[in-house]
Amino acid sequence: MPDAVTGDVRVRLLGPLRVECAGEDVPLTPTEEVLLRALASVYPEPMSLVGLERRLWPDGPPSSARASLHNHLSRLRRKLGDPTVVRTSHGYRLVGVGLDARELDDALTRADAAVCAGDHARALRLAEQGLRLAPTLDAADLDAFGQGPEQGLLRASQDAAQSLLELRAEALLGSGQHRTAASLLRELTRAQPLREHRWTLLIEALIASGRRADALATWSEARQVVVDQLGLEPGPSLSQAVSRLWDDPESDEPPDHAELRLVRTRARLAALLADSWTLVRAARELLDRDGVAVLTGGEWHGVEVATSAIAASRSSSTVTARCDRTPPAPLQPLVDILRRLDDKGGHTLPPELAWEVAQVLTPTRRPGYGASQLGAVRDPTQRLLRLVGDLAERTGTRLVVVHDVHLAGPTTAAALARLGAEGRVSVLLTVCDADSLARSVRDVAGPDGVLAVPPLTTGELERIGPALIAIPEGREHALARWLMEQTGGLVGQLLALAASVDAQSRSAAPPTLDQIRVLAERSSGVVARRLQEQLESLSPAARRAVEVAVVAGGALAPVVLPGLADDHGRRAASVASFLTADGAPTSRMVVDTVDRDLADAQRTELHLAVAETAERCGAAWAQIAPHRLASYDLDPRAALAAVSEAGDEACQLGTYPEACAWFDDALALLGEEAPPWTVLDLRQRREEASRLAGTPGHEQTLLELAELIQGPAPDPDDPASATVRRRAALSVARLGGTSEVGALDRRAVDLTDQALAAEPDPHERAVLAAATSLLHSMTGDVERCRGLFEAADRLTTDLDAADPVRGRPRRAVLPYAYLSLGRPDDLERRVAHGTELRDAGTSADDPEAEYEGWHLLASCALQSGDGELLRSACERLDLLAGVVGDAGRRWQAEYVRAATHAVDGDLAAAERHAEAALAAASGVAPSRAMAAYGGQLLELRRLDGRLSELVPMLEQAVLDQPTTAAWRAAAAHARAVSGDGHDPGAARAHLDALLAPAEPLTRDFLWLAGWTYAGRAVRILLGEDLADDRLLAHAVRCREALAPWAAVGVWQGTCTYGPAGTVLAALDLVLGDREAAQAHARAAVEWSQRIGSPVYAAEAHALLEDGR
Repeated sequence: MPDAVTGDVRVRLLGPLRVECAGEDVPLTPTEEVLLRALASVYPEPMSLVGLERRLWPDGPPSSARASLHNHLSRLRRKLGDPTVVRTSHGYRLVGVGLDARELDDALTRADAAVCAGDHARALRLAEQGLRLAPTLDAADLDAFGQGPEQGLLRASQDAAQSLLELRAEALLGSGQHRTAASLLRELTRAQPLREHRWTLLIEALIASGRRADALATWSEARQVVVDQLGLEPGPSLSQAVSRLWDDPESDEPPDHAELRLVRTRARLAALLADSWTLVRAARELLDRDGVAVLTGGEWHGVEVATSAIAASRSSSTVTARCDRTPPAPLQPLVDILRRLDDKGGHTLPPELAWEVAQVLTPTRRPGYGASQLGAVRDPTQRLLRLVGDLAERTGTRLVVVHDVHLAGPTTAAALARLGAEGRVSVLLTVCDADSLARSVRDVAGPDGVLAVPPLTTGELERIGPALIAIPEGREHALARWLMEQTGGLVGQLLALAASVDAQSRSAAPPTLDQIRVLAERSSGVVARRLQEQLESLSPAARRAVEVAVVAGGALAPVVLPGLADDHGRRAASVASFLTADGAPTSRMVVDTVDRDLADAQRTELHLAVAETAERCGAAWAQIAPHRLASYDLDPRAALAAVSEAGDEACQLGTYPEACAWFDDALALLGEEAPPWTVLDLRQRREEASRLAGTPGHEQTLLELAELIQGPAPDPDDPASATVRRRAALSVARLGGTSEVGALDRRAVDLTDQALAAEPDPHERAVLAAATSLLHSMTGDVERCRGLFEAADRLTTDLDAADPVRGRPRRAVLPYAYLSLGRPDDLERRVAHGTELRDAGTSADDPEAEYEGWHLLASCALQSGDGELLRSACERLDLLAGVVGDAGRRWQAEYVRAATHAVDGDLAAAERHAEAALAAASGVAPSRAMAAYGGQLLELRRLDGRLSELVPMLEQAVLDQPTTAAWRAAAAHARAVSGDGHDPGAARAHLDALLAPAEPLTRDFLWLAGWTYAGRAVRILLGEDLADDRLLAHAVRCREALAPWAAVGVWQGTCTYGPAGTVLAALDLVLGDREAAQAHARAAVEWSQRIGSPVYAAEAHALLEDGR
């Protein structure tokens, strides 16, 4: 930019637009703000009239645009004063104004000149002055600037601010404030890890601070980031910075530092293997074909070298993560991948995507939302996978590498495999051996998708050996034979040997093979031996710190180390490269070496100490329980309690397969002398987790267990027995919400009736009655369903649902209004109950209640035509499903999303989400899932003009569910429309069978949908034969049933069939009642406009025109 201009008028662009004239704010209209921002963004150049028109009318200017533009500019000129807005031959431009963006750029130029001149004090002052002008906008603010010069100016200003931060760090470093500079640079590298200059400055600051070990670790971290994300080696500036670590005026040789040598040798070896290793070719084929490949092998097998070679061979931009034996959250590797992708993208995402990513990455600890340490585990797995896929595509990342997947839980392992199978980014997983591979991963990868890292052949060693260990020409084959003898071809051993030989060979000329053998005798097992020797040389305090960290595991070690090892010992262990700066073991070699050296009794005592300390520190139970299990002999009762708590915690976090595994462990710990009710309690909690996980076939086990629990009378000496009985009955009642009850329904009804009769507490009886209402809804007893809910509603009306404790029964009852109050005349009560439940869930910090409230309100929005409420509910359900996402709720969130897309007219997206809903529930309740899917597909095909495709499905549904009259109405409509399934006779037969009874349709949540499709069928058939008296009688009955609900949306449990007024207007027109058709069509138009549906609005408007 040119030099800054200071005028009487000052425009602040970097943030909300502000204009000051003579020190006073100048108020502008929104139109004037658009024009001023556009002119300021190209200042001092002019902007053409066409460019200004595009800013004001992005969808195209009106005929009067030019005159209107001149008027707006005249008013802007009057407000700012002459001559600020000037007409030129090319358009309009600003004159004599001061812009904060230009002042920022000027500060950057002067600060940079001061740094170059060595005037660090002045550079620091100028940088800080400029940073006070820097924009602090988030992605949503940035998006508001549009895509033209305005946004480009703001982005340039943000880049200038980043450059000012770097200059500030350089000035701090140059003025001797090394520690402050290091702290600032650490933050800057986290914010933008691909700016190598920041890493260079950080290494220099650490060296200047005397923190040589941290500088070396930082160099290794920087190199890993650049290699993982760009697939390239760092530039020369980083290498030159780290070379200062071994600057020695007496010698040109660097010291013998194993970590640096290993890093360099590993990179060289991976590059050599990338082109010709058979493993690399096989893995590439799998990744290209299936998106997933699994490598098995340990560190000595060279599994990490193999992954680097595969990444290099694909020229892939790569992100790497690692699983831990005690992660802070079940999905932590996916969260780590997301964080690295976000870092890689420079945190420049569209506002909606940036908000979702922030929800995952922002740590939260809210009571009632589980014990997670990261917000990530609150999100449903599918949502997390979608975010990773979105960011991978945005950042150009083609490969994700995840190490040690054998340490991951079943949910995490399955999610990682699915990430690759979805095809948006390839996934390369490593495990220690094939036997430890999770079944979920094996199912996705297939039998040929698991590759063991093989030893290198002699031929391969002959090709790459001389590139690793210099050898005189002609001795390559001899070197290869010797390497095979020494390493057996294992890549990891080859790496350690090559690094060690390289360290000890100081000769300028290549050593002879005999010399290499001599070096190798000293080098054989050198890394492991040196680790062991270093471990023995540590002080007792340092060794204690290392042992605690190894037993605790990488994620938990930083949490418990302060309580189990003193500061001096931790620092000494870090300096000796056994521990990272935050206290985790530096490598698996360290873990293996220390672990081998620990006596069994000492290891058990350390596990106990780690568990006790972790409990005091508030760690997650999933981290504590493995250590309690390992120290079971020292405290059996605490071990059982910890494992049970881990199961409950997993349920709170929605990772139900993990919960089942924890409860299985707890049951295995119980001895034969365990109290019977304790055993039943754990079994019941385990089966409830299985229900929530959607495990196929769990109904039979859960029901049999509940019958066993309900058999004996409660133990008066064990108050827990009554609680177990109550929970068991409630689980059976809730089978109606997540399971396929089928032949078990009678037993389930008998059990819940027995439990209701025996329950003495009125509020607990209300909770059970409400849950049982859903069971009766699924079995077709509509009146019993409604009666149970009404009774439960009355029993809890005296409770304040917002009270976190006393309001629990009320919050547990209200969700069952969803189907119990499913008739159109229940809408007002449904809205009241949904609002009460949503608000109470928020006030009581109860995410389950909040979710159920939004779920109920989403159905109300489809009935009332409240588009804003519908879309808000859809977004909140997606978010909350991660907190309380059992199988049933994941299904619900998907079908609400599908319904919303259908309303919006995006039929393809609606069908995708309907299919996702089907997939979420089909493993648990296939007929229920298929019925819901069929109900949604019915309307999607009708709107798309393809209803005849569903004739076979609808005819089968009539046969399978003869008591569901809505299916017969839908079949009649499908038979009536033209197409392959067109059969007017069959349509009439369905209508005659449907409308023969005096009360043809059961008054439940499908009642209005049944009449709607019957009316549509009658209207089509009457169009072909208006003289058919029976059809005319059917039309009259349909009109009478639908007439009170003309302004209501037809809700059928999972979606809408549009406004009832549309069907009424069509029937009116066929029957010749144009006045009624006009009224009903207007009601349909109003509903469509309120909900914001172009497809239903078009139908209603067409009927409105036909009725004139």
